[in-house]
This record gives sequence, C-alpha cells and structure tokens, in this order.
Amino acid sequence: MFDVIVVGGGIAGCSSAISLALNGKKVLLLEKGNYPSHKICGEFLSVEAADILERLGALAPTQQAGACPISEVLVTASSGRQWRGKLPGIAYGISRYSFDQILFNRSLQAGVEGRTQTNVLNVTGSLLEGFVVTTAVQEFRGRTVIGAYGKRSALSDAITQRRSDDSEEYVGFKQHFKGPGPDGVVEVHAFDRGYCGINKVENGTVNVCWLARRSLLTEFGGSHTAIIDQVMPGNAALYARLSSLMPIEGTFCAIGGVSLRRKETVVKDVFLAGDSAQMIAPFCGDGMGMALRTGEMTAELYLQYLDNKISELDLIEKYRTCWNREFNTRLALGRILQNIALSPKGADAALALLRWAPGVGQMLIAGTRGTSGAASESSSRHPSIVSPGPKASATPRP
Repeated sequence: MFDVIVVGGGIAGCSSAISLALNGKKVLLLEKGNYPSHKICGEFLSVEAADILERLGALAPTQQAGACPISEVLVTASSGRQWRGKLPGIAYGISRYSFDQILFNRSLQAGVEGRTQTNVLNVTGSLLEGFVVTTAVQEFRGRTVIGAYGKRSALSDAITQRRSDDSEEYVGFKQHFKGPGPDGVVEVHAFDRGYCGINKVENGTVNVCWLARRSLLTEFGGSHTAIIDQVMPGNAALYARLSSLMPIEGTFCAIGGVSLRRKETVVKDVFLAGDSAQMIAPFCGDGMGMALRTGEMTAELYLQYLDNKISELDLIEKYRTCWNREFNTRLALGRILQNIALSPKGADAALALLRWAPGVGQMLIAGTRGTSGAASESSSRHPSIVSPGPKASATPRP
C-alpha cells in the first residue's frame, strides 16, 4: 500500500513525487514512456521555477546540465513591429530531454519507487476506500492518486468516461536546431494564425516551438512544412532566424487537439496536476513553471491529509481554492494574449501599444506568472540532495 501513486513522470508528476518522498511518504511514480525522450514544449523555465527547484534539490543539476540563462523577451509581429522587455529575474532554457531525466533521477534519490514503460490503463477507488491503479501487467494500491499524465491521455478518457475532443482548434510543433540562436533572450514571433517561440537550451541547441490554429494546417493540406515555407516568411524577423538554422534529426514532435479549455482539477477523487488539470497558453512561457508548482502544491495538501490534519472534503475544497487563487488570473490573461497574437492586426496593435507604453509590457509579464509558492513548513526544511543529471546529446543532421 503506497501513500501516493503518481501517474505520469513529467514535470508535475516528478515535482509532487519528490516533495512527498522528502517528507517521508511512500510514493510510487509510474511513467508510460522512458527517459530521456523529446517532448513538445517551449523548454523555457520561468523565473519563479528556480525557487521550487531549489526546494526539490534539482536546481544545481539543472544548471550543471547546461541550462541557458535568459533575462529578456523579444516579441515581433508580421508588420515588423517589435518589443523587447526585461524578465523579473533569470529564467532558463533547458530541454525536456534533459530536464525530465534530471527530475526523475532526483525522485529516485528522494526515495520514490519509480517505474518507466508502465502504462496505466485505469484508476478506480476513492479517498475513503483507497485506490487501485491497473497497468498492463499488474495492479497497485494506494491511499491517494495524483494524475499528472499530460495534455491528452487515454487514461483521462477512462477516468472521466468521456472521449477527448478531437476538434480542438490548436496544433503544436517543436524541433531542435543547430545554428545562431538568441543569446539570453526568448523570442516570440507572431504570424498569421500562429506564433513561434525560440530560445537556446543546453549544448547551444536552439529550440523552436510553434502553435497554430487547426484551420491553418487544414488550409495547407496538413503540411507543417508548407506553413514554414509559405506563411512564416510573412514575419521577416522569424524568417531571418529560421533561415540560419539547421534541423537536428530525431527531435521533431507534433501534437493535435491542443486545448486551453478549463478542466476539472479533481475527478473522482483523483487530483490532477500540470497540463492534466489545465494548460496555460504557450505564449506566456509559464507551462514548465506551472507544472512544477502544481506538483508541489498538490504534495503540500496531500501531506496535511495523509497526516490526518484535514478531511477528504477539506482536501478537495482546499485544492480547488488554491488552484483558483494561484492560476485563474494568469490562465485567463494567457488566453486573451494568445488570441491577440494569433491575429496579425491584433499583434501589430498590441506591439504598437507596448512601444508607446513599455510599462504595460512589464505588467503583462508579471500578470502571466505567479509567485514560486511557499513550501509547506515540513517540505521547506528538507535536506538538499543534489546530483547532476545527464546532458542531452544532439543528433547531427546527416
């Protein structure tokens, strides 16, 4: 019988597992894939994440893996307008290829029982009775379960007994490149019905991640390369950046049906963390930071419940309240900003405003981020156990 079974070994799942294990709980972490692997992500670790990583004992290995410091943001539109702003501290560019491996290794150091290539098929039970987690080969029992299985999952369909909506209007793509990338800057380039984020990660690799409306992909016969060749050049700054880069084989990722809709944070007593609960607009660059914080926040509340300090009903109510307080405002603002970025006229008007009133840009940066969150009294006193994670190895273009 585990105290907590965490389904999904990404950022949110590892964050919660580490926090719980450091506070003496028996934790099982189940990941359907393996490490290391490439995932679609902006690979931008926001300023606020450093404090959380420090508490988890994962900041030093992240820095040692070659995470690139980022202190500025550059936003451009197809009209040629640009705006450059300062971040409220140092952010980092780190690939999911490296970062997920670092967090998983850290969870094992903290005492988590971690299993990879373990596909969870179903979760049944309740907080009152306990849970049974069924995989392809065996069953596990736990007092509580955290769902951290990402944006889209067959498991989510099984738990909610609802099929995922394949008609979601956004599609996303990501690939690593070699070449001259932005130094110390995260770039966000808007184009017709889409936008593209570019920043350096470890080993001088450049991450290019872009999101577009499904209608744009449909218009070009489902070919993302046609969009790159025929639509993105409409933004001269984006075209100039991409023209100097060479793709790295084996790093391409794509995802359809990307949803920014509000989801339930607790489903059948399973608490959802990270993108399983809700995804912030990638335009905001806070997805990785939010995943870390939701994992930590879930762990903080679970500790109170597992130590019999709050009831089942209190646990559910506190989680929903904490989630709304920490994330609702930035999620709503993120959706607004993304809709502006997806419209050429909207992006141009917004950048004109920022050029005229630079302070507005700094306010928007602050509005799409939260604090790093205060760790629980017990978790803030854990010993810091750190060790460097493996560096990513880029595959050269043939």
